[in-house]
Amino acid sequence: MSRTILNRYELLLKLPGDQPEHRWLARTDRGAAVRVIEIPSGIAHEKEYLRLYHGYSRRAVLLGHPGVASTLESNVDGDAYYVVTELVRGETLEDVLERASQFNRRVDLVTALEIVSQIAEALHAAHINQDTSGKARGVIHGELGPDRVMVTYDGSLKVIDLPIATASRSVRTSREGTMAGRLDYLSPEQCMGETPDARSNVFTLGVMLWELLTGQRLYGRGDAFDVMQAICDEPPTPPSRYNSDIPPFLDALALKVLTKKPESRLGDCLQFARSLRNVASRLGDSPEGLQLELLMIELFSDRAATWKTLERAEKSGDVIHMERAARQLFFSAPVKAPSSRQDLAATAEMDAADEFAVQALRSNGLDESSDLVMDGAIEDALSFLDSELSSASEASWDASAGNSAPSAPTSCLLYTSDAADD
Repeated sequence: MSRTILNRYELLLKLPGDQPEHRWLARTDRGAAVRVIEIPSGIAHEKEYLRLYHGYSRRAVLLGHPGVASTLESNVDGDAYYVVTELVRGETLEDVLERASQFNRRVDLVTALEIVSQIAEALHAAHINQDTSGKARGVIHGELGPDRVMVTYDGSLKVIDLPIATASRSVRTSREGTMAGRLDYLSPEQCMGETPDARSNVFTLGVMLWELLTGQRLYGRGDAFDVMQAICDEPPTPPSRYNSDIPPFLDALALKVLTKKPESRLGDCLQFARSLRNVASRLGDSPEGLQLELLMIELFSDRAATWKTLERAEKSGDVIHMERAARQLFFSAPVKAPSSRQDLAATAEMDAADEFAVQALRSNGLDESSDLVMDGAIEDALSFLDSELSSASEASWDASAGNSAPSAPTSCLLYTSDAADD
């Protein structure tokens, strides 16, 4: 059963995850879908932790950068603390990398540079953020990684969980007494327990760049100690060893930002973004390279349709179908991505058939937000219309007392064309 928090957000569905915070699909009192992060009472009642969460959340509310998921509101309600953010319609960069690898889709060099430069620019804005009085309100992302970056279906990127990540890691590390959270994208100084700064995020972006360029994991190890030891001690392999298309000047940039000592890296994320764009301009647009938007369509055509279903339900105020679509997006096992041009063509034909069926439904007095269509079961919708047609034809036949069957209604002729051809 849903409940309302902060007087205007209805919690609809608890989302999966192993963080100490709870994440919810929710909607505002105006019907817009949002994501709510709930800090449970066990943490919210501890003043030092609550101060951390509230401080970072308030800074994020003031940020307002298009490359950072918007933080809309944060406050205490009852026994818990809540942070309300926009619901980014897209996939994590981690999922993009996983599907690209699984189906042998290497991200081309220019697209990889564009991805990391967009993230770097967004992070720099967060690092140098100031309030209206000019006081520094910068936020360093404490748990940056490809799982904290969303890629939308129009090819833009958004950093998520910025107000929560640093506070969350501090709370978990303090409560558990050991380094908590994901480790394979930490900087060496974070592994040593030092406070991260902008150069720490530069290092993490370097790891993400290396993995985009190579299609390999840089610090993927089974044991936490082995991961941190590799981050602190092992020199990274030049990415060109795994991808012969990488020129020496891109190799040099990738290795520089992965330097173990912070003072030897680029000074901030803006410098890194500018360096990436300079490299991209030297490479030029690759005619064989997939643009990010096209790559998303290719890899996630199945999920893109479900996101559209959620958006239609959101606009029509259909809570039931919002929840159903969200369950498909956040709980269902991923469907195999198209692996050939033939598969993509077949997907396009299915999309065209779906649109054709929707128009037919409308002509028969139904709405595409009906249960039949919102569940993605176009076949069921067609079967429904066929049964309606059969019933109408039988009734007309009975009324005519054995005379030849009348023509089907014009709006249903598109379903009888095959029979007419026979």
